[in-house]
Formats: sequence, structure tokens, C-alpha cells
Amino acid sequence: MELSLTESPYSIVLLAAVITVVLGVSIGWYLNSSNPKIKIITVRDPLGFDIKFWTQSFGSRKKPAVLLIHGAGSLADFWPESFCKAIAAQGYFVIRYDQRDSGRSSHFTKTASIADEGPYTFDDLAHDALTILDAYGIKQASVIGHSLGGNIAYRLITTHPERFNNAITISSGPSLRPETLAIFHLPHGDKETIRIMLSNNPIGDFSRDYPAWLRTWTALHGELPLEDDRARVYTQALYQDSKKRPGAARNHMATFLTMPLDMPDHLKTITMPVLIIHGEKDTLLPIEHGQLAHTLIPESEFKELKRAGHMFFNKHLWDTLTETIIDFLNRHKVR
Repeated sequence: MELSLTESPYSIVLLAAVITVVLGVSIGWYLNSSNPKIKIITVRDPLGFDIKFWTQSFGSRKKPAVLLIHGAGSLADFWPESFCKAIAAQGYFVIRYDQRDSGRSSHFTKTASIADEGPYTFDDLAHDALTILDAYGIKQASVIGHSLGGNIAYRLITTHPERFNNAITISSGPSLRPETLAIFHLPHGDKETIRIMLSNNPIGDFSRDYPAWLRTWTALHGELPLEDDRARVYTQALYQDSKKRPGAARNHMATFLTMPLDMPDHLKTITMPVLIIHGEKDTLLPIEHGQLAHTLIPESEFKELKRAGHMFFNKHLWDTLTETIIDFLNRHKVR
């Protein structure tokens, strides 16, 4: 005669043991897949020298990929680790990386000014993103870009739409090329904000440089409270490579001049889901830039961040961004 579980204490013990093992394996897999993993990618430039990219991934490689691209003069740490882990926990494989001339990736000789031709072009930066995906063996991904990273995201989904499922841009617009701004009568950044940014001339000593950085972040932060601990952690990350003197990313800004003139026209051809996020009080790249991209891209979604600026050093704001981005990704998730 068969014994029910209630009739056999040994069966209960066996079942408990099986559950413990299954849960242990599941929890172990989750923890291992959530731990960030660093991968250094080295590629040979057409000119014959090697370029090193510092990358970091979160989650399982078996899950849909999300590529994060930071803006000019920034680095991978713009995307907080908590943000990356939150997206990975939703069932995504998240990659953040330092673009060339940023953080722990290869650096280049700076141009004399942003009006001079730099050592690489805007399309080189876009190709770097594809290089990262290729190195991870990823055929398709979602792409999320902030500021210049948003422009790169637009370039990627219009020139290589087969590689992307959807896109999210933050604090960005159709183009940063001066001719484009003139054609569409887009407003330039606030003069006082620009003055404060240009007056920030770091010498490479964090403790001495930080007050000027804080003035810069305050000018870029909009009307929301700026949390000093977040600003300090991010700024310290700029000093991770002691051999480099952090400062204005002239090479990144020089690529603005190499953006193709027809980029805004290409936005009209986008058929994949696109979410555009922009701060209401962005004094560096006013919200009109994001609104124009929304007008040009068919069926795009637009999210205005009330009282927010161009940079984000506020927990509540990051919570809102995380919730908004996860909602969009989940609604357009490739199963």
C-alpha cells in the first residue's frame, strides 16, 4: 500500500531535502548571474594600434541583452550599479562600458579644441558599440543611451536596425551638429551653465577638484535636490585611472562635427519601439531637443522628467528612471 506524505515522515524529510537543493541551485544561479563581471575587449584599429574597452555585465547571458552607452566626458559609472542590477533582476543581460577616451578604456591625445578634427569620428563611436556586442556574441539587443550616447543609439538603430530590438534615449536629440541645431532652430545650452562647465579645470587631485565638479553638477541638475554622496561617488570614479587627468572630453565633443547631416531624416524611418526621456529643466540640452526627436520618430514614446536636469544625482529620480525603463523593456521584450 502507498503511503501519503502525511503518513511517512521519511517522505517529508526527502521532499524537504529536494526542495532545499532546488532552491539552493536556483538562488545560487541568481546570485552568480547578478554579480557583475568585468570583461576587457581589445580590438585592432584600422590604423594598426590596439584599442582596449573596459566592459561590465550583469545577469545571465542567456537573457535578452541591454547595452548602456554613456555621454561625452562621462563613463560607465554614469549608470549606477543598483540600476544595472535592477534591470538584470527583471531577466535581462545588462552591459555597461567605458567608451574610448573614458575611464578604464583606451585614451587618445586630446585635440587642441573641440573645433579641431579629433583622432576619431562619431561613427567610430557607434562602431565601438557594435564591437562590444560582437565580443559578447550578441546578435540583437536593446540600447539605452544618455546625451551623446543617445545620439549613438539613434545612429545604431538607423544604420543597423537588424541588431536592435528597441531603444531608449535620455537627455538627447536628433543631432549635436551645429548645422542641424540651426536648421531646426533648436536652443543652445544656458550660457551660465556653459560658463560654469568651462570654468571647471581639474588638476587631477580629487579633493581639490571636487568643489568645481560640484558646481558643475549643480548647474546641470535642474531643480531636484542634488545628493552629495551620489555626486561624490560618481566624481571619484572619474579619477579611477591615476595616470589620466580628468577634464573636458574634447575628443568626444569634436565628434559632434562629424555627425552625418542627414541623421534627423533617418529618424523618420525608424519602425522599432523607441522611448525618449528628457529632463524638464535640462539647461545643457533643453527639452526641445528630445521633443523634436519624438516628433520625427513615428510611434515613439516621450517621458518628461519633472524638475530634472541633464545629470542625475537623486535617488528618487533614479527610481523613476529605473521603473520607467523596466516598464518599457518588459512591454517590448523579445521572448
